[in-house]
Amino acid sequence: MFLRSHISKSFQLSIQNQHHNVIKIYSNFLQQQRFCSIEKMIQNLSPPTLTHSSSSTHSTSWRTHNCGELRQKDSGQHVRLTGWVHTLRKMGSLVFFVLRDSHGTIQCYIDQTTQPQVHELVKQLSPESMICVDGLVTERPEKDKKSIKNVTGDVEIVVDNIFIINKFSGSYLANDDTVSEENRLEKRYLDLRRNELQTNLKRRSDITNACRQGLLEQGFIEIETPTLFKSTPEGAREFLVPTRTKGKFYALVQSPQQFKQMLMVGGVERYFQVARCYRDEGGRSDRQPEFTQIDLEIAFPTVKTIQGVIEKMINNVWNVCGEKIPENAFRKMTYKEAMTKYGSDKPDTRFGMEISDVTKIFENTKIKKLTKPIDSSSSTNFAVYSFCAEGLGESLSKSFEQNLQDEARRGGGLGVILISVGDNSSSSITKYFSEEEKSQLYQNLNAKNGDLILICSGNNEIPLNSLGRLRKVCFQEQINNPKLKQKKENIIKSNPWEILWIEEFPLLELNDENTNQNKFFKAVHHPFTAPHPSTSHLLLTDPLKVTSLAYDLVVNGVEVGGGSIRIHDPYLQHHILNKFIGMTNEQIESQFGHLLGALKHGAPPHGGLAIGLDRLVMLLCNAKSLRDVIAFPKTSTGNDLLVGAPTTPTKQQLSEYNITITE
Repeated sequence: MFLRSHISKSFQLSIQNQHHNVIKIYSNFLQQQRFCSIEKMIQNLSPPTLTHSSSSTHSTSWRTHNCGELRQKDSGQHVRLTGWVHTLRKMGSLVFFVLRDSHGTIQCYIDQTTQPQVHELVKQLSPESMICVDGLVTERPEKDKKSIKNVTGDVEIVVDNIFIINKFSGSYLANDDTVSEENRLEKRYLDLRRNELQTNLKRRSDITNACRQGLLEQGFIEIETPTLFKSTPEGAREFLVPTRTKGKFYALVQSPQQFKQMLMVGGVERYFQVARCYRDEGGRSDRQPEFTQIDLEIAFPTVKTIQGVIEKMINNVWNVCGEKIPENAFRKMTYKEAMTKYGSDKPDTRFGMEISDVTKIFENTKIKKLTKPIDSSSSTNFAVYSFCAEGLGESLSKSFEQNLQDEARRGGGLGVILISVGDNSSSSITKYFSEEEKSQLYQNLNAKNGDLILICSGNNEIPLNSLGRLRKVCFQEQINNPKLKQKKENIIKSNPWEILWIEEFPLLELNDENTNQNKFFKAVHHPFTAPHPSTSHLLLTDPLKVTSLAYDLVVNGVEVGGGSIRIHDPYLQHHILNKFIGMTNEQIESQFGHLLGALKHGAPPHGGLAIGLDRLVMLLCNAKSLRDVIAFPKTSTGNDLLVGAPTTPTKQQLSEYNITITE
């Protein structure tokens, strides 16, 4: 019995010693790795005891105030602040640092002579470390106040104590402007600390809530619709989602379009949602594979009804952002007018440079580029268009000229004819112009010495597309021109917001995949858009001349929303899909049978619109890219550099979903 007790105690003592040794070894290892001890880790889980309280809405045991709310009236208060070390500098026995959180910044300082222990802690700090500071709010000297533009610049914190929550161990700094975008996306959690992104995300939240409130006030109800859908041909490529049922896939919704139409059939007269949508298409500065829409639908509407709803909502948004809606906002322009005047269905009309049809001026010209191609079957649609760019003809550089030629070709044309207006014009082509042609052209465009005339010719809308792209290039060049910069910037400042409704789009356009045997069309908006009553009779004889009850909302040359009155007649919808889009009865039943079935059950007239929230926020934040207004964006190729997505599935996952990857 004694032996058993002795062995037991010895064994227990041995185990305890081993346990303490393990703790000691692990603690030493952590110290070697420049981590704090285990005890210190545990201490860091909670803040030190707070000896004073605050009535601030941001008050917790971690802080009594945020870094952006202290003012001169708070002088004499003992406060606790928590944030990142923004900057750090030493002046004699004093150490100054700026503390930053998402609300603002404030200067703090420590006197080495009175706070030696705290000063030792400061030596361990680096920019972007997370710390907690206790101290006294004091008024800054008058001479320092004048040089500080910060709202907290009248006061500073005399630090009593510092609690290091987390040291910064990286090399990338959030406010380093030299960091590449790729590195910013890889360390997005650091990039989000930048003031620009903090401001943009707050504004995005304000805009989203303003949209929601603006619709709720107009009798809408918010309803979520499924994200997992079925594959249907709506224009863009879809993201497919495999299931464990062999050969069966979901598709992520491109938009809630069909669900919201079925909601109308179900008796929901005013629907909206902040909808997540997905499209597998090439990245651009204004495109992301996943994006957000303010989506809505109304039963028994007219075009005017829907536009009125949106205008009230947009007014709400602009007010929240402190922006003023111009008096001429929401003016209406037909698609035809937009294309013939500005070469775009989303024109920026603020800077003029309207396009003119100058075909008649060159009816008898000797310049081949401006004459109808004799052997072209579509020569009846041949036209010559032109516009004048103020001041750009004085010093037409080779690089700018090449840029213009490249941009014209991107619009589908063969190039652009450039004419520098003036007595000393270097444009060699003008010698082939008759005096009458030059006179009429200059008069038509109101051209002056030093201006640049751009001419494009071709069939259908090709020259208009080219000139539409060239207008934007020329305006940017005018902004960069020292002689024109101030004048052009003043034009934009005097009219910062140009908001248009573009209406009466074509219903159909020729399908690029047509063959000699099959000539079908594709929908300009989507195949559920109703034809305009004034042209619907042409469906039987000349479908390309049929206009639609579609409308786009354009802000400063950016399409931020689009919608239409829908087809609520199931037989007309079937006819459009079958006779014009070229779908067989089997394809229609397989892909749209659910929608046509709903329309056959007493569907009311309905229509709606979707606002691209990301684009709207981008405009109101004056951001250059959608990536600047989205918390965790993808690259232009659809990659997530932060988490390393997309990834390669494991063999087990592939087997579970019955997927085989081929070389």
